[in-house]
Amino acid sequence: EALNEVGHKMHPVSYLDFIGEAIADVGGTASDLFESICLVLAANVIVGSKAHPAPHFASGLCFVIIAAGTLGAAILSFH
Repeated sequence: EALNEVGHKMHPVSYLDFIGEAIADVGGTASDLFESICLVLAANVIVGSKAHPAPHFASGLCFVIIAAGTLGAAILSFH
């Protein structure tokens, strides 16, 4: 009976099940992070356009900061 249990744990389908669960966890975490970033950007645009004397500058500033960070990361990854 113990040998049967060990054989079940080593079965390729069990490995694929564990891999599938890990991929689903990573995908769920990434989607939560993406949703949080989108909500923060939307809130920054709204607050920046309402609270700043130059609404076009303030509402676009968060996108400029994100773009600069993305460009910097891309440059460093290829360096």
